[in-house]
Amino acid sequence: MSQTKAQLIGAVGILTATDVFVNSTVRITSSGIDATTGIVTSSELNTNFVSVTGSINATGIITASNKFDGNLTGIVTGNVTGNLTGNVSGEINSSGISTIGSLKVINSIYNGISSTSSNPTLSNREYIVVVSSGASISLPASPQAGWEVGISVGNFEDVHVLRNGSKIMGLNEDLKMDLKYLSLRFLYVDANQGWRAF
Repeated sequence: MSQTKAQLIGAVGILTATDVFVNSTVRITSSGIDATTGIVTSSELNTNFVSVTGSINATGIITASNKFDGNLTGIVTGNVTGNLTGNVSGEINSSGISTIGSLKVINSIYNGISSTSSNPTLSNREYIVVVSSGASISLPASPQAGWEVGISVGNFEDVHVLRNGSKIMGLNEDLKMDLKYLSLRFLYVDANQGWRAF
């Protein structure tokens, strides 16, 4: 990077600059900016903001000692440590989400509510309303602790809930919903108890 803006404002650091352009990568240190092959941050660098027209491609760790305000658009690959406040438009693909307190879902605990007259297999966080008699509803296969589904029936008494390889209420038996307009939620606990109905 060639020197500009009054020789980098006395070569001590850039205090103000509106026309400094960098064609390659830079190193930011406590005393100024010079050309290098990578970006190294410094806790001694004090600034109010960095305004970028275009995009920033960052590989590695981005750390904000205070907080990051604004919108982040694109793909984030890696770990997020700290609090994430705001709306996420798209998918969060994670092997698990750990929370100190409770995980709050604002709209619904179920991903979808639908009706059926056939014999479907439920997925986690699915609620189904059975609209015809004689249906057999299969619980999710290979469930994990904390999975939950819901089943509601109409004016009939012959809907069967198939355990699909897991226990129901600690028993290796399917469950018959033999009351009209019965609604049940099934929560998977573990291999010994299986699905608990409530």
